[in-house]
Order: sequence, then C-alpha cells, then structure tokens
Amino acid sequence: MAGFATAGEKKVRAFFRQEIDVAGNPEDRRWFEETLEVPPPDEPGARLALKTKVPTGDEVGFNWSGWGNPTLQTAQPVQPKTKVTSKKDHHVLLITSDCLTRRYLGCYGNKEVATPHIDGLATESLVLEGALAQSTVTPGSYASMLSGLHPSRHGLVAESQSLASTVSSLPAFLQERGYHTVMAPSESDMAHRSGGFPALFTETFPCMANPAQDGGVTTRRFLRWLGERPDQPIFFWLHLFEPHPPVSPPARFQKMYYEGDPSDPTHEHRTKDLRELRGSECVLYFTTGLPWLRLGKPNPVLSSCLRETADAFVTGERVIPDLVPMLRSLGTAAMRGLTELEFSRWLSSQLPAAEGKGDPKELVGWMEEVLPALREIEQDALSWLRDVKDFRYPVEQYKGAVSFVDSLVGEAVERLKEEEIYGQTTIILTSPHGEAIDSVMTPFEHHAPLPEVLELPLVIKPANSLGISPRRVRGNFGSIDLTPTVCELLGFDWPYEADGISHAAALRSGSHLPERTSFALDLAGVAASATNLTHVLIKSLGGKALRPDTYIEAGNYLLASRTTDQIEVFRADDLPEEFAELAAELDVWIGSNL
Repeated sequence: MAGFATAGEKKVRAFFRQEIDVAGNPEDRRWFEETLEVPPPDEPGARLALKTKVPTGDEVGFNWSGWGNPTLQTAQPVQPKTKVTSKKDHHVLLITSDCLTRRYLGCYGNKEVATPHIDGLATESLVLEGALAQSTVTPGSYASMLSGLHPSRHGLVAESQSLASTVSSLPAFLQERGYHTVMAPSESDMAHRSGGFPALFTETFPCMANPAQDGGVTTRRFLRWLGERPDQPIFFWLHLFEPHPPVSPPARFQKMYYEGDPSDPTHEHRTKDLRELRGSECVLYFTTGLPWLRLGKPNPVLSSCLRETADAFVTGERVIPDLVPMLRSLGTAAMRGLTELEFSRWLSSQLPAAEGKGDPKELVGWMEEVLPALREIEQDALSWLRDVKDFRYPVEQYKGAVSFVDSLVGEAVERLKEEEIYGQTTIILTSPHGEAIDSVMTPFEHHAPLPEVLELPLVIKPANSLGISPRRVRGNFGSIDLTPTVCELLGFDWPYEADGISHAAALRSGSHLPERTSFALDLAGVAASATNLTHVLIKSLGGKALRPDTYIEAGNYLLASRTTDQIEVFRADDLPEEFAELAAELDVWIGSNL
C-alpha cells in the first residue's frame, strides 16, 4: 500500500494497493517492479507512507514481502545540502558488507568481478593481505571487531544471542570522548535494541525490512544524514547485508556475469549442490543434523537452535532463531498441537537427545514431520532459483551482488568528497566473514571456519592527518585487532582488556605485521580453528555435522589448505606430524579461552 497520512494519524489514504499471496501462490514469491505516479498530497503536512500488512491473525515474523528499495524521483532534482563543519575533526567511516569474500575483489587479485570503486579506494589505502576473522557467527564477528575480544570473552557465540551491556566497545569509548556515533543497520536483528548493538551508539537508524533491507536504502539514509550531521567528530557504521547469499541483486546487476537461461537443461551443472542451497538457518541445521541425530550423534549447533527457540517462546525476545516465526506461521500443528509454553517445555526436554545424551526417536519424529513445511516456507527466499539447473547461476548472482556493494561504496566515497571531509575521514571497509561460495564440501555456507570464510577483505584509507602512505601490508591482522588499532590511530590508548593488539605503529612506519597464528570459534562453539600462512586446522569440540554425509567426531580434525582449497578429515592420532605444533597451539588456546 502507498498513500498519504498526516502527523499522528495511523490511517493511510491510499493511492496504490496490491495484494499478494506468498503462501498460496508460488508466482507471488518474487519481487514486483512498479512505477507509480505520486499524486499531490490532499492536505499540507501529509507524509508519504509505504506499508505492508498481513491478514489479521497471521504471523508477520517470517514474511518476505515488503517495499524493497523504493526511490522517489522529482521533476526538479534535489541538490544535497552541504554542511560546513570543523576542518580539524578526524572522522571514521566503518563499512561492513556481510559475506564479502575477498577472493571476489579486484584489489585482492580477482580479474573478473567489477569492483572499480573499492579498487580505486584501495589505491589510496592500506590493503591488509592477512586479515582474518575470529568467528563464523555474524554478530559475534561484529562484536569482536568493536570490542577487541574473542567470542568466548564477549559471549556472542550463536546467531540469536545478544551483546551484553558490560562489554566495552569502540563506539561507546569514542562517544565518551566527544564523538557522535551512528549505526545504520541493514538487518532487522542488528537494529533491534534487544540485540545489544544500538546501545553502543549515540543514534541508530531503523531498519525498514525483515529480515534485511536493500543496501541502497541504508546508503541513501547515510548520504542524507551527512548533510545534516552535527559539528563534531563522527564514527559512522554503514552496515550492508549484501552480498549475503542466497541473493538476487538489483536488476541491473543480475546479468552482469551470466548469459543465457539458467533453467535450460543444456546448462545443467552441479544440480545436487544447487538443491542443497539453503535460505533458512534452521532448515540448514535440520537438514545437516537429522542423519546424525538418528544415529545418536551429538549436535551442538542443532541443540543451540532448539534451546534458543524454546527460550524465545517463554521470554518473547526479539532477536530469535528463524525457526520461531516459521513455527508460529505454521500454527499449533507444527508444535505437536501444544500451546507455545507447552511446546517450549517439550522442546527443552528434547535437548539431551540433541546433545547425544538421550533417545532421539521423539525429536527425530517431530523434525521429520515439520521439515517439509519449513522447506516450503524457505522457498519464499529461494523463489528466484525455481527451475534453475545451473549452479553457476547463483555464483554469478553473488558476483553481481558484490558489484552492487561496490557501487554503494562509490556513492559513500563521492558524498564524503562533496562534503569536503574525505581527507579528514579514515574509511575502513571489511566484512564479518567470507563465504564458501563454490566449495565442493560446503557451497554457499559460512558456518565452518574454512579459509574462504576466515579470510577477510580489510581496506583502510587513512585520514590525511595521519601521514600514512598507501601500500599493501603483509602479516596477520585479526578482527580483534581493529579496535585497539583504530583507537591508537585516533590518538587514544585503549584502556580496557583486549585479546587483540594495536598495529598502528607498524602501519605508520611502513613495516609489515608479524606472521602469527590466528584463532577462531565456530558457531555455538562446536569447533575451534588455528590459522597459519598455509593452512587452517579445525578441531571438533562437540561433534561437527558438516554435511548430511560428513560428521567430525569430537577431538578429530579438519585440515584445509589456504592455497589449494584441499580439505581433509583426520582422526586425532592420524594428524600429520608437520601439523603437530599447530595442533598444540590450538589446544593451548582452547584451554585458556573455552
């Protein structure tokens, strides 16, 4: 619905309506492009309202309909305001792009994907060649960036947990020292106060979609805000959800890298992997976990999802596993005919079975019964892959989404130049983690600490006042090092306990960083990893269901090469001798952190 409403009025006088039935009509599970003639408002002071409604009594938590990326065009282009502010302020712009795998950026060697704006920024920046994540969990990785702490220390080890108010953070620290701090989130869970992140900032922009809004919307809000910014130093976090897969980028990017019809049988390629692509985390956990649950194998990831689901039905928390709204949309039939409170109690009683400590028969029966319905809901997010037979198509769409992110970075940089504060601004472009896009073992996943997941893009364009020349920087830079490093570059000492260290001196002097082992924690603490120059060694801590046909027993290892993408599974007593020292380092880290 589109229409006008006056201040304080809930009713919208509509000039456009459209009804869709995503549950009953598969053809409605797609984006509709509309060009609307906006009539003059019927009274002064009316505001333009774009709304999405569902029938009374329906669950709205897992509806993928909404206004995706609305733009308003006028006959007379509106000139952006330019605000004159102090020329001495040192601003910071942190741009994060979820699942931005550095292998797909030109400044990291990719010759195929067009990223001219990021590559242009890189020519004026420090390009960190050894940046690594400390978590495969998106909010957990963000928390490590902003606190300098490993996930085991700040407590965010699962997707649906909240950041504790006791965790010291860079934005809160800078706010105390005169900075105006802003978060512009593109994901609804990040925007909600119960997730803990908004409390770190002076102001947080609302996210206008569930589960995430188009990055173009977020970026335009940032561009508009710059013209109205306060006259003080700024720390701004521009949070983009793209290119998080499965993703269908805006129309102009959809055909950049793929020609032809992906549903043509002659283009058939890796169709088995294509059908295993998931648009829902709980469906992923159910699909990979069920075969091993039937065998009584412990599954900490599945157990964590079920525990958080049971708790959400009792506490009413906002940041919750996607299983909660999916079950609510299916009704009591999907909850064994029980009320939410009764179902929560039953689900809690099944947790020992998920942990390999009880008979899984009852839990397996329920999961087998509800999984087809969950997959049906999941198709709302995967409708653009309907009838596709070519695995290369979603890969090329991911590339298109990377180019889309590049265009948004270009818009942000250009606006800083228009505002004449580009030289005063340190720009940091990075990602919480990468994505195993075309991996043979785990395609389109980031819930395993594999090289392409842990390796981060990290581009730092220093403010002119720092006097740092652009260059490529070798050596290890962990996401936990970002806060102490930025803090020192701004002229402050980080006063709180941190697992990360500052590299400001090395960045200023022109030297490279030391090569040191980097450690990371997997989802729900199910595995931990140690990364050196050539390999990632992953140790299963509680039993890792990697695929429906691959399970790593607790204490065993997964060894992944960073140069050849070769992945091998080893029992603890079969690990090659050359990796014994790395395994010993990992054990020491596990012993002191977990």
